[in-house]
Amino acid sequence: MASGLISPNVLSDDEEVGVWESTAVDTLNGAIVKKQLLPELSVISPGTNTPNCGDAGQVPVETVPEERVKVYLRVRPFTESELEKGESQDCVLIEDSETLLLRAPKDSFAMRSSERGIGQAVHKFTFSQIFRPETNQKIVFDVVMKNLVKEALEGQNCLVYTYGVTNSGKTYTIQGSRRDNGILPRSLAMIFNSIQGKLYPRMDLKPNLCNDVIKLDNKMVRQEELKKLSLLGAREDLQTPLKKNLSTEFTLRAAVSCDSDSGIGGMSPVSNVEESASRWADRDTVILRQEQNVHYSIWVSFFEIYNELTYDLLDTSPTANGKRQTLKLCEDKNGSSYVKDLTWINVMDAEEAWKILKIGRKNQSMASTHINQNSSRSHSIFSIRILHVSEDWKAVLKTSE
Repeated sequence: MASGLISPNVLSDDEEVGVWESTAVDTLNGAIVKKQLLPELSVISPGTNTPNCGDAGQVPVETVPEERVKVYLRVRPFTESELEKGESQDCVLIEDSETLLLRAPKDSFAMRSSERGIGQAVHKFTFSQIFRPETNQKIVFDVVMKNLVKEALEGQNCLVYTYGVTNSGKTYTIQGSRRDNGILPRSLAMIFNSIQGKLYPRMDLKPNLCNDVIKLDNKMVRQEELKKLSLLGAREDLQTPLKKNLSTEFTLRAAVSCDSDSGIGGMSPVSNVEESASRWADRDTVILRQEQNVHYSIWVSFFEIYNELTYDLLDTSPTANGKRQTLKLCEDKNGSSYVKDLTWINVMDAEEAWKILKIGRKNQSMASTHINQNSSRSHSIFSIRILHVSEDWKAVLKTSE
């Protein structure tokens, strides 16, 4: 890896000039210290000591507190079409709750080579926890997300992301289906269930830069209200004129197929009323350590990174020459990164936040693959920023995301 990598779109919020990043080396007392992060991230098991990553003659790096990235594996079941094609060859063997064995397919080159004593046909991997194909959405949420939602409401920043090939179940795990919520709508429900009676009712405190807040005057508040109304109103205009003229039955079937919350399998039609009622039926809450006089203002954003460019999925402004406006990654005065000019929308309940996410999904870069007709071709990031407001509503004590 080169010692210095330039990030051409990383700008300062003051000077807006290129910022150089050193991703491979740092200096300590004038000496060069190599950073090898992979071994640190690979040691997932709790309580395991950090391996010595330094080479002989290097300056030792100060010991950091024990904190590991938690990596969960979810194995989805085979679909009917996959079973019909005989794709189940016992390649995946869950040894225990943390250990997975991968075996080469029976007639594969790797299997034939291993039979001749060349290479391995079986590989072992260790995770924080493995979810079997029969594991339901509720269990995944309780294990992965419940404590993170509590930490975010108490002021910590948290990041959860999914990684896997197309049609592996990422969208299903994050968003879920119309009948079974994923970890994101369950998180939204838990946030608003836990802050009932403590929701900040105004829209005059807005996130800014990385973790700052700006105070809006009455005119600016009105602009935020109109932006939100325009965005939510655009939801009715997402259908094409052809769809609007079709019969009610066909329109419902088209909406189900085009607006499915899951990339796996077919789904039966569910009315919006049924969907809304079932989606927020879970009344899970967390008990917070915060004092009772703290109020919360909840804002959301949604953007995607496509072909190394950043696009705001909630931007409804007209485009020039049919091209979307690209956003820049910037740094504030403290060196913290943020996306400049990103749209933030204040939400008053989980349903509003979910509607905004669905609107943003309509603007995602999608393409058809041979195993997924609606495969996302970008990396999308949905953020929930929480402003912790003082009892007198005059100050923001802290922000978390």
